[in-house]
Amino acid sequence: MVDASVCAKWYLDEEYSDRARLLRDEFVKGQIRGEVYREAARLSLAQEITVYDAAYVALSEHLRALFYTVDKKLLDRFPRRARHIRIFKEQASS
Repeated sequence: MVDASVCAKWYLDEEYSDRARLLRDEFVKGQIRGEVYREAARLSLAQEITVYDAAYVALSEHLRALFYTVDKKLLDRFPRRARHIRIFKEQASS
């Protein structure tokens, strides 16, 4: 799960772009359900963040997955789920 700040790094040569592209290449898609949208709305109000930022958190919770970002506000407010892209490392092939 990634947010827009990481997606931008797929196309721009910036700090941590290499890690963001590596994560993109290993990304697995999931299904979104109505409950995710409701949770995003709740989080948006409770945490005073945008709905689109809250959607990343809600989907991450739904999928029981971490999400990667460079957004300090999300990193600070959601330490259980949010991780800075700088820590992403290639997964060992099995």
